[in-house]
Order: sequence, then C-alpha cells, then structure tokens
Amino acid sequence: LVMIGHEAFAGCIGLHSISFPDALVIHEHAFVHCAELRDVWLPEALYLQRLCFSGCINLRTVWMPNVGIVDFN
Repeated sequence: LVMIGHEAFAGCIGLHSISFPDALVIHEHAFVHCAELRDVWLPEALYLQRLCFSGCINLRTVWMPNVGIVDFN
C-alpha cells in the first residue's frame, strides 16, 4: 500500500485500530470521524495531509516514527 486516499475510511463504525506497515501517504480526511479509532500504527508514513484524523475523538496512540512531512495548509 502506497497511499490512503481522501476520505478512504471516513466515518467507519467499529474501526478500533489500524495498521498499515507500508502506507507512505495519508491524504486529507482519510480517517475523519472514525469516533471509535483508538490506535494507529503507520511505521513507514512519510507524508500526512491536514485533518487526516479529524473527529477521531478517542484516538490515544499514534505510532509513526518515520513521518517526514505534515501538511497543515
């Protein structure tokens, strides 16, 4: 997996954790309003667009050790 697209998982009910070992790009609103999402594991993420986890009110752990660019514009 190279990219998680715009609103790819928007509003997913019952999504508690995600693990994408090879995701490199996470687009804007990719996980918007995933209210039950708690844990994110993206070890190879290099580029995050703004608001990719907006509305994830129960998010407690995000592991992205290689993130290089975070786009808030």
